[in-house]
Amino acid sequence: MARGKQVAYLFDEAGANSVTARGGKGFGLSELVDLGVPVPPGFTVTTSVARAFAQHGRLPKRLEQQLERQLKVLESRTGKKFGRGSDSIDPLLLSVRSGAAVSMPGMMDTILNLGMNDEVVSTLANKYGHRFSDDCFQRFQSMFNSVVAGGAGNLDDPWLQLEMALIAVLNSWNSRRALIFRKEHGISNGLGTAVNVQSMVFGNLDDRSGTGVAFSRNVATGADQIYGEFLINAQGEDIVAGRATPLPLSELEVWNADVFNQLSGIVRKLEEKRNDVVEVEFTVESGQLYVLQVRNAMRTPEAAATIATHFVWEKRWSKHEALSRVSADQLDALSETTIPQDVLERMDARGRILARGMPASPGVAFGTIAFTSEEAVMLAKTGEPVILYRPDTSPDDLEGMLAADAIVTQAGGTTSHAAVVARALGKPAVVGCVNLDVEMDSVVTVDGRSGAIVSGELTQFGSIDKKEVNLFKRWTKFADASFKLPKLHFSMVSEKVSVNHLVNDFYLADAMAKASVGTELERRAADLKARVHRIVAERLAMYLVVAVASEAQYIFDINRSSLQRECHYEVETLKSVYNADAFSFSATDSMGAIARLKHLPHDQHVSFLRLVKTVFEVWGHVGYGGYGGEKWAAIAGAAENFLCGKINSTVFADHAFDLQHNTGSVFGKHKMLSWKHLLLEDQLDLKKQECDVSRLYSKLRALCPRYSDEVRSLYQRGVSLAIW
Repeated sequence: MARGKQVAYLFDEAGANSVTARGGKGFGLSELVDLGVPVPPGFTVTTSVARAFAQHGRLPKRLEQQLERQLKVLESRTGKKFGRGSDSIDPLLLSVRSGAAVSMPGMMDTILNLGMNDEVVSTLANKYGHRFSDDCFQRFQSMFNSVVAGGAGNLDDPWLQLEMALIAVLNSWNSRRALIFRKEHGISNGLGTAVNVQSMVFGNLDDRSGTGVAFSRNVATGADQIYGEFLINAQGEDIVAGRATPLPLSELEVWNADVFNQLSGIVRKLEEKRNDVVEVEFTVESGQLYVLQVRNAMRTPEAAATIATHFVWEKRWSKHEALSRVSADQLDALSETTIPQDVLERMDARGRILARGMPASPGVAFGTIAFTSEEAVMLAKTGEPVILYRPDTSPDDLEGMLAADAIVTQAGGTTSHAAVVARALGKPAVVGCVNLDVEMDSVVTVDGRSGAIVSGELTQFGSIDKKEVNLFKRWTKFADASFKLPKLHFSMVSEKVSVNHLVNDFYLADAMAKASVGTELERRAADLKARVHRIVAERLAMYLVVAVASEAQYIFDINRSSLQRECHYEVETLKSVYNADAFSFSATDSMGAIARLKHLPHDQHVSFLRLVKTVFEVWGHVGYGGYGGEKWAAIAGAAENFLCGKINSTVFADHAFDLQHNTGSVFGKHKMLSWKHLLLEDQLDLKKQECDVSRLYSKLRALCPRYSDEVRSLYQRGVSLAIW
């Protein structure tokens, strides 16, 4: 870490304003402040501190002075004092929360009500009553001892509390559950987490106070309505932990119409700005609304398809973008099972519905009941399907949740830890199931869409039948090549294929499709051309992304003053893909970047190519030797245009081959595509000179004797029919 570098930034302070530096939570808090949303004052300790801490095992010395400076600002803005209070001045209490660049819900530690000591408890009791002061103190002691002090008891020094809390949050980045979650989702261990220190606002102050989570749309079904939950006279952890079953957000309007209307306006404003469905955490303190976090909302597959369809209807997304916003896994899940209503009615009549709870994540699964995560893991190892049934879940249950086929909890709501993690894992979940009475080894079926728990194993399933979902599926099935977006297939990276063989298939299939027009082979040849060209283009696209990632890693190794000035945004954004910190990075891993890209949605693959294309163009202008330049900008641009649907498979693949033929810069960067250079040049010369199918077949075969079976079969069929 550079000497004198600033590492703690107020939410409204310029500098380090990227998701990579401030983490998703800190970046979102800065966004909220910029929009004029009511946010409790606070500051973010950047991810560079986490990486320095991981390397040296201690907090940077400069952090202490920066904490003191920023806390003085918080005291000034709130009119409170950290660690002490009086009849005229309230004590300043803090929340200390993690915030990685990539969302990891519930996986890292949080400390609330930090700054409590005997003096603070006495001050709060005198001003607000013993119920409130004792509740805050109990919450702080429980959380601090669990997360930070390991049962060592409360510490009176608030500054020592803050230091220990920061260390605990940084250490939680490498907790067992966090490591398992990152491995499951392909998130780099080297990113580190930011830490957000924020003045507390109290949802547990009185009966005009509360806490909740709101979504701009229903993330379970996709319905266009504000959605979420809240608790009166509670703090945020009560909802997340799932120890209490909250109220639906619709009842917030009855409880406090002004707060409901203000909150509704904020989430709609944020949705409009981000052009996506958002999730916000909020607290109401004595009737005053505060927003504590914003992020793009996770959603079920049904909701993803429904929201994408609605956004197209609202002319906010094109069909291109709508298709790119629904992942392949979500698309597959749209065909997964649900229990039809008539089947549920029959089960109910027969007394087989054991209980009903709140549907939290859709899908159907059956299995043997396990009451602990350890039991779930053991059962899963025997090959048995498992249903994890807990009073509630915590981050320590992650291994059991990964092992289980579905999750059921007695308490909690649709924004509880169990619900959020189940949606992230794509597993059925039912929460708030208070009346389920089962024994160990019982077999049940869980329907995450209706919330029903059925005795025994059900085999009669159906799929989601909904107008928006059916329309979205038709878009994906029948979309023509002009807007059906191609996808990257990362499995191809480990497959070794010859470029020379691809060239043979590509150009012969093209020639046969042209020559067969008006013959009985016209449809078969056209279908073959479309299939071959798509396969070749998708393999070339995957290769070009690997090649571009390899070339772009030198962004972090060269003299960068002009680069930083001319494309600062692009380089800052690429850091999260390459796991690079500022401009001190020296040994990147391009295949690590590919591993991270694998777990990003399609629109971010396109964004990656667009960013590196811009950087390559700057290299070409300012002269960075053998790196990047116009040739590599053209290569990245070709892949970008293909993946975003601007050019079809035929145009893209032919363009990629021409780039090699004209520049010699394309192939030979990764073993997934082997090639014989001189033969390839001859092949590419030949395709420009020869149009006759038979002569093209023979001459290409003389250079490279291999064709795919289906291409060879069609050629031979055409010969037998004297078509060519």
